[in-house]
Amino acid sequence: MSVGSSRPVYADVVEQSVCVAAEARGLGIGKILLRTLIDSTERAGIWTIHSSLREVSALEV
Repeated sequence: MSVGSSRPVYADVVEQSVCVAAEARGLGIGKILLRTLIDSTERAGIWTIHSSLREVSALEV
């Protein structure tokens, strides 16, 4: 997770990417990761998550 901006107005906004490998698709891994992300940011007082979901390429592993 990273801070989206250094501007005070974005103090409670984070950016996050969730990557799920092809062999893990359809197993609910992405759902578990997103639920964990949402739960942890709510506990931390974060009010907005900018997130992207995509396949993992071989170059990123």
